[in-house]
Amino acid sequence: MLHLTKHALVCIVALVAGEANQSVWAAASIRPDLEYRSATEFPRDLVAFQDTREMALIADLRFAVSDEAGAASFLAWLHGHTRAGLPVYLILNGSTSGPLRDALVPEALPSGVISLAPIGVRADIAVQVDRTAEDAARAALSGGVPFETLISGDLLGKLRIDESAIVQNRNSSRAGRTVPGESGLGSAAEPRDPLLQRAVQLHMGLKALGRIR
Repeated sequence: MLHLTKHALVCIVALVAGEANQSVWAAASIRPDLEYRSATEFPRDLVAFQDTREMALIADLRFAVSDEAGAASFLAWLHGHTRAGLPVYLILNGSTSGPLRDALVPEALPSGVISLAPIGVRADIAVQVDRTAEDAARAALSGGVPFETLISGDLLGKLRIDESAIVQNRNSSRAGRTVPGESGLGSAAEPRDPLLQRAVQLHMGLKALGRIR
């Protein structure tokens, strides 16, 4: 059974140097054993991840911007804070800034970090994603649509590939694997987030297989 909080979403708006330049990071508890964080700018938003390693984590860096130093600081945080049995599911897309995508290629990630991205972006798992659906899901999340809606679907269905092998074979080749996304938009009122869906499904599958805590 999937246990979700009632849209336990917290957004913090940071004002930099007195300017109304919004840097928003979001935090939510998706399941009792799975936390969500998103960021829009590094290194400034690295603070969003400082208290997150008591459970598994989805780190959503879609649309995040960074210079090389900021990207290196986040990669260093991953290497210093990833714990055995508490995976980090890293979500990227084509709008994640170049320095972040370059720094977070699969072979650079520590054991326990699994990256997911649309086809065409280097990641452990490439998901077939309709960009229109992804943009609609992002707008819906910003507008207050609950996570329950964005990730609803066949979360408990069988894994479409042996995704557990990514965790088992951390020290072997990290070739990306392609899996289909969900239908994208259930209706105009019920957007779906295929990448977020896949991360939650992967977490639940690995837990059911006994690969993680």
